[in-house]
Amino acid sequence: MPSFIREFSHIRDALAFRGLVLSPKTVIAHPVRVTESVLIPLLMRSLFIGEELSRSALARGFDTPGRPVSLYDIRFKFKDAAWTGLWAADICLVLFFDRSMGGI
Repeated sequence: MPSFIREFSHIRDALAFRGLVLSPKTVIAHPVRVTESVLIPLLMRSLFIGEELSRSALARGFDTPGRPVSLYDIRFKFKDAAWTGLWAADICLVLFFDRSMGGI
């Protein structure tokens, strides 16, 4: 939905740049013109984004059968556990001292 809103905003800005104001009065008075000016570019842009996402998924091997592989060894190692513990201890200390000082 955010990409739809962003695309609609871009189309509305382009219409304003061309001197076409998009208002309820314009939609009622000129429905064909609004369809040509708003809906057709919005549909075309949506198709383009869908094709782009499809190409991205295919390039990442989304359609390959079997177990996905990576170029790098992705595992939770000791270094990750140490950093997680360090951050958890830091958060606990901040919360402890904040409460002892009268916060939260």
